[in-house]
Amino acid sequence: MLLSLPTTSRRVAAVLVLTVVLALLPALLLAQAAPAPAPTPTVALDNIASSFQAGASVWLGRLSSIAQRLFISLGTLEVVVSGLLWMLRRDNLDEIAAKFLLKFIVLSFMLTLITAFGYWLPRIIDSFEEAGSRAIGGPTISPSSIIDTGVQLAGLVLRAVNWIGAVQTPTVLVTGLFAAAAALLIEVAYVVIAAMVLLTWIEGFIALGGGVLFLGFAASRWSAAYAENFINYVVSIGIRIFVLYLVVGIGMSVTNDMLPIISAAITTSSDLTPLAQVLGMALLISIVAVRVPLAVAGRVTAQHSFGLAQALRSL
Repeated sequence: MLLSLPTTSRRVAAVLVLTVVLALLPALLLAQAAPAPAPTPTVALDNIASSFQAGASVWLGRLSSIAQRLFISLGTLEVVVSGLLWMLRRDNLDEIAAKFLLKFIVLSFMLTLITAFGYWLPRIIDSFEEAGSRAIGGPTISPSSIIDTGVQLAGLVLRAVNWIGAVQTPTVLVTGLFAAAAALLIEVAYVVIAAMVLLTWIEGFIALGGGVLFLGFAASRWSAAYAENFINYVVSIGIRIFVLYLVVGIGMSVTNDMLPIISAAITTSSDLTPLAQVLGMALLISIVAVRVPLAVAGRVTAQHSFGLAQALRSL
């Protein structure tokens, strides 16, 4: 087809093809190379999560005593205010004693939660994570392994194109250009999925490490809502981790099932349907991973209250 063009047009076409080939040189080298054995999964993102996890342990040890002092200060103020209200209402001694005992039990329970914060609160997130892992029938998901899967899928897309033929056949060149763009978007989609997993983990570690301070506000009727909102937030993180496990588990399963047949499905013809389907699958999984966990967690924990502030006011 190129030989039938005038001399000037052939030169222009040759320059354009050469420019495209040079721009895609890394992809060409990867595509024409013999398939290499699966690389060892990287752990860079997992190391970031581990760093936050280690930092959370340090924060917890330093903030626990501050949270306890804050709780005791606010608890003392709460008891003093309650005593003044009992006197102004002229409650009898039996009622005052009963209310004081109930308030003391509530405050003692919350102080126990602060003291054992490092034991009971991580169990909330861990239980959601374990439920998600059992639901997908697999091990803990890894942000680094998700990115490795995206790289593998993008590499197969590039290798499925006859790049040498793209220099001679315009239709194959169009397919090659679309494949290069699709490979880039596929990798971006899996990076987004990995980022959602990593960000949710980091949120959990920050909440578990620094959140004990917010429980210190649970001793007063005026600030107990902060502690309630924090506990709701921790439950929300757990729900998001659980839903992420379900979404990512299905997404990785679908991807792994498609890897062996992608090379056969994507041909060197002008039909771009297989490429579009693979790209659509990757983008759809990333969109679901971004939106669904947040939506589910928001619906489940919306307007939920443990009634702590109301209980302190009523006693």
